[in-house]
Order: sequence, then C-alpha cells, then structure tokens
Amino acid sequence: MHLDLEEETSKLGMEINESKIKYMVISTYEHRRNAGDLRIGNETFEAVQSFQYLGNIVGNTNNNNKCIKERIMMGNKAYYANRQLVNSSLISRSSKLQIYRTLVRLMVTYGSESWTLTMEEERALAVFERKILRKIYGPVKGNELWRIRRNDELEVIIKGEDIARFIKCQRIRWLGHIERTQDTAIPKNMLYGKLYATRRRGRPKMRWLDDVSTDLRKMGINEWRERARDREACKGGQGQGPTQAVAPPKKNNNALRNEATFMTQELDYFKICFLPLQGLDNPSVILQTPLARLHGGCVVCLLNHQAVKSMVAHHQKPFPLLEIKPSK
Repeated sequence: MHLDLEEETSKLGMEINESKIKYMVISTYEHRRNAGDLRIGNETFEAVQSFQYLGNIVGNTNNNNKCIKERIMMGNKAYYANRQLVNSSLISRSSKLQIYRTLVRLMVTYGSESWTLTMEEERALAVFERKILRKIYGPVKGNELWRIRRNDELEVIIKGEDIARFIKCQRIRWLGHIERTQDTAIPKNMLYGKLYATRRRGRPKMRWLDDVSTDLRKMGINEWRERARDREACKGGQGQGPTQAVAPPKKNNNALRNEATFMTQELDYFKICFLPLQGLDNPSVILQTPLARLHGGCVVCLLNHQAVKSMVAHHQKPFPLLEIKPSK
C-alpha cells in the first residue's frame, strides 16, 4: 500500500518525507507493542510508543494515563502564567474562580470528550483542582489556628461542580453530537463498530460508550438515543453548559457611570469596552489600566487607554462598546 501511494504521489511531483513518518502498534500483548522499525523498500520508518495528536498523547497501551498527566502539567503552566491575577487582592474570589474555570480548567480538559476515566485518573484531576481552589480561597481560622480548607469545604464552595463532573458533561455532549450525525459518518462507525475476535482471559477494559452510559444511568436517563436525536430539545438546553461563550455583563449605564465618575473630569467622553477573558493573551496587562474591573468573565475597561486599543486592534474582534458622556 505504501509503495502504491508513493508511486501515485510521484506522478504529482510529491515526495514522502521519511523522517516525518512514524508508526505505532496498539496491542494488549507487550511483545507486539515493542515492534522494531519498519522497512518498506528503501525506506525505514521508526516505531514509537506514543505520539501527540491534536494536543493529546496517543499511546500504544490504549489508556489515557500519559495524556492526563500531560494535560495536568499544561494546567499548572496556565495557572502560574496567571498567578498574578489569582494572588491579587483587588480581584474578588468569585472572579478568581471564573479565571480558573476559563483559563486553567479548559487547558486541562482539552480533548477530554474522548477520555475514559478510571478512579485513579479522577483522583489525580481532583487533587490538581483542589490545589488551585486552596490557592484562591486561602486558609481558614478555627480554634485560634489557621488551617487549609478540607475537601468537603471546597466541595461546598464549588457546589459540586468539580472537574470530573465537567469532563463527564463534555462527554455526554459529544455523545449527543455523534448520535445526531449520519449513519455513514466515520466517528459514528468507530463508536458502534465491533471487532469480532477471541478475547483474552481477564476483565476487559472499560469502553468509552459503557463509561458514558453508566453516567447517564446514574442521572436517570434511559432512552438517551431518542432524546439526543431530538434536535429542538437539545437547542432548548443549549447555552446552559459550562463551555458557553462568555457574553458581556448586563449592567445599566448608571452603574457604569457611577464607577467612572472620577474620570469624567478629564475626558470629554469615554467608551467602556467588554473584553472576554477567553480572547485575551495577557489579561494582567489590561487589568493594570485605569478603571479595569473583572465582571462576569469579562474585563470591563476604558477603550481610551493605549494598551486596550492595541489589544483590540491585535485581535480584530467586534468587542461590545458602551459610550458614556459625563454629566456637566
């Protein structure tokens, strides 16, 4: 097959780069996974144990352990990149929690729709999240002594919406999307396809569909296929999920005018700009400008400042604006 592909591509003036092609064998038997390099014709292709595809690590053992460890490490990098915001005393705890959910948690859960979680992996994700929450909310004082917050106290603060539940919601959403696709779609054939072969002795691994179906049964949803095909019902529930795009906060002009009263003496008019946190590369720069506030997942700031103008010009997005004229 490779020789035929090479012959056809050569007719179009294309060449196959040998150094960029790797191959991997997925098997439950270790001696099959540790295959040597593959030689086809005059070319040799390197055998690898894992490779990165679309931000996720795919390994030859067919588990998510390495991938989840890599995503947790990326989440730590995202947290320390925004540590100045989390440690700032000018930002409320609710806004810091929104920063975590917008900038850090989404980095960890990227590609989590295809994960099959084990108890060990859920525990590792929970430990990472509790570490961030303890940084945000700090210690508490009890019996004249300061102590860190317990796990049950953090559970009450986030109202049970932990990172494991977030991932399970993402998987259910992705399952409904696949169910509504055509029967000839490749993801649907891969989901419902079966391999007819002898099974080795022992307990089989948890499949993705079985894991998601277990979550649906715990929620009391039995006929999920019929409900997923009802597109209108899904549209009615759309927008309530945790990945909904951040909308500008609804705040009347009087409230904004009261916040900017001390600025009206120097400016003939000014524009209030709503910058969603998801669209900013470095929110700390904008938060250092005059009158910058965090509200509802957005940065509310003055458009007159040069840093804000350059940020808007760089992203070229139609950010919502609100012009306010000072009262004489």
